[in-house]
Amino acid sequence: MSPFLEVTGIRKSFQGIPTLDHVDFFLERGEILCILGPSGCGKTTLLRIIAGIEMPDAGSVRIEGLDMVDVPAHLRHVGMVFQDFALFPHLNVRENVAFGLKGVSKEVSRERVDQMLERMGIETLAERRTYELSGGQKQRVALARSLVPQPKLLLLDEPLGSLDRQLRERLVYDTADILRKVGMTAVYVTHDHAEAFAVADRVAVLQDGRIAQIGSPETVYRRPTTVEIARFFGYENVISARILSRKWLQTDFGHLEIAATVSGNPGDVVTVLIRPDAAVVLEDEKAALQHVNRISGSLIRRRFLGSQMYIDVRIDSGQLLSFYLPSYPPVPEMGETIHLAIHPEAVVVDVG
Repeated sequence: MSPFLEVTGIRKSFQGIPTLDHVDFFLERGEILCILGPSGCGKTTLLRIIAGIEMPDAGSVRIEGLDMVDVPAHLRHVGMVFQDFALFPHLNVRENVAFGLKGVSKEVSRERVDQMLERMGIETLAERRTYELSGGQKQRVALARSLVPQPKLLLLDEPLGSLDRQLRERLVYDTADILRKVGMTAVYVTHDHAEAFAVADRVAVLQDGRIAQIGSPETVYRRPTTVEIARFFGYENVISARILSRKWLQTDFGHLEIAATVSGNPGDVVTVLIRPDAAVVLEDEKAALQHVNRISGSLIRRRFLGSQMYIDVRIDSGQLLSFYLPSYPPVPEMGETIHLAIHPEAVVVDVG
């Protein structure tokens, strides 16, 4: 049985500059895939090609086994949610949601719109104009409008990008819950990895027009395949180490135990990443000696972030390592020595 959506060999250039270069991925029915990457990496272009708004230079898009390349956008049964929501200010909420319904009677239209408004929790807003709505309410109206025609596939282009961070963090879970409740197959585009991890079943990291890595949110975060992907996810601790054995490395700050088996031979030099959320503060040097993976250094910077503290530690070799720690218990003062323990699972080895 073929996947619900197949994207194969997609290429697209603008003025001779490649935007997408041989993009391949598939999507099963009911799955939410997030295309994640920095601005300008080709995310929106890829979404527009799937929707039929943009034509690829090469490659194919198949939905339920049918080639869509020559099928116009309005016949693909694909819904789309835009970053600016694209709501009509001269129409009320009910009229906006009903706009995408074509070829059905007024009775059927009203029934389906009422059901969708209720499902979205915005039935009390039905008669309001869009300029009377908050950002979160507009997002729900845009999502309702895209779902009420019952599309086979939903494409979401940075749907929360215009909202403030606090509202975005709350709505991303609501959006994921709604999509799963209706069993919608969806491709969701964002540059925010926290948003991607919250909404997606799988994440595809797009870099320089190619899918650089694809997998579950946990896999792509905990096991990035390149230094570039790791840095995109906020990994700042990139170090060199020498292999001692399949589970042990030698670093500038001592021996380091790892959870995964390292490939290579004793004496080989490898690139190592240490996750920034991996450290636990130890009380003193005596406590540090009880831990295999320990780092001691001078605390040269600490930034209070509310529930977290972001710290920079300079180790004896002069290298700077950075970590996120809970705000409590308090960390030492700047200039003092800090002792940290690192879990073996937080060490990623052999990143390309």
